[in-house]
Amino acid sequence: MMTNVDSVSNVQLAPVFLSNRVPFEKTGCLQHREKQLYHNRRICNGKKVNYHFVECDFVDCIFDEINLSKISFERCAFKNISLTNCCLEDIRFYGCKIENIICTATQLAEMLWQQTDLTLALWDKCRVEGMLMHNVHFHKLNLAAVTLSQWMANSVHLTACEMQGGSLYDANWYDCHLENCQWHGVDIRRQVMGNSHLDAVNYHQIGGNNYVWHNCRLNQVNLSALVLNLCSFHRSELIECELAKTVLLSGIFTEARLTNCQCPQADFSAAQAETVNFTDCNLQQTIFNRSRLTGSKFDNCNLSMADFSYAQMCEATVRHCQLNAINMQHTRTYAGKDQLSAIAPQDEDKILRAIDHWYARHQPGARENPLFAALPSGVSRYV
Repeated sequence: MMTNVDSVSNVQLAPVFLSNRVPFEKTGCLQHREKQLYHNRRICNGKKVNYHFVECDFVDCIFDEINLSKISFERCAFKNISLTNCCLEDIRFYGCKIENIICTATQLAEMLWQQTDLTLALWDKCRVEGMLMHNVHFHKLNLAAVTLSQWMANSVHLTACEMQGGSLYDANWYDCHLENCQWHGVDIRRQVMGNSHLDAVNYHQIGGNNYVWHNCRLNQVNLSALVLNLCSFHRSELIECELAKTVLLSGIFTEARLTNCQCPQADFSAAQAETVNFTDCNLQQTIFNRSRLTGSKFDNCNLSMADFSYAQMCEATVRHCQLNAINMQHTRTYAGKDQLSAIAPQDEDKILRAIDHWYARHQPGARENPLFAALPSGVSRYV
């Protein structure tokens, strides 16, 4: 029979399943439940601690103003679950399936999700501190005014997720896939993504700092009109991304690849962009002031009215690009290739050219055949 101590009531009295008679005992020792069905249950008030559920089903259950801690679910199924004004701590899901869960004004701490599928979830005005996920699939996750911190995701597939307002602090993503996700008005601080794929992800009016995408693939990601100072796209690939009017001061783009990206009026000032490949990109009025573009390549890009003043473009390549009204004031273009060698100022890097000329005449070894022109030694690159 059910006890009044647990404040458990059956909303539907008939039929009564035998497993539905099993109450949540209030004891200090670990309670083990296996292959039980909890249907039309309403659990409110009190505190439940130390439970282990294995292959149990929870259907049409309501949790109201209850504290749950140190509870693990293994290969369990959840459907139509509602939590309101609850406090969950040290809750673990292993191989579970969850469908249609609503959390309202609920606090969650030290949550663990492993090999779990979550479909159709709504979190409203919740506070989450400590979320660890491994090999998890989230589908249609809606977060409204939620405060998230210490978010750690490994091999997580997130589809059709939308977060409006709230904050996301200390979020770490590795080997994850985000698809058709929306972030609106979210304060994101210290986000690190590694070896992850982003498809059709929209960042709109977000704030914060410290954004890192390392060795990631961003396809049709909207980052336009954002302030992303000191961000990092090291070794990442950006395809058909929107970066119009985005501020990327002192960003790190080393060994990145940008293909068919829209970056008009973007600000790459003081960026570290060595050996970056820009292909079929719109870079109109883009600012590269004092950027390090050594060894970078611009192929079939629109560089009209771009500003490369004081930039380091040694050994860079500009090929088949539009160069109307381009600013090359005090730009270092030594050993530049193709179009860059034609538009580069001729009086720059006199010292480096003199060093190469001296070594060409005095380098050790056999004398060269005077009938053939000597190749540049390139020794000034090591000076």
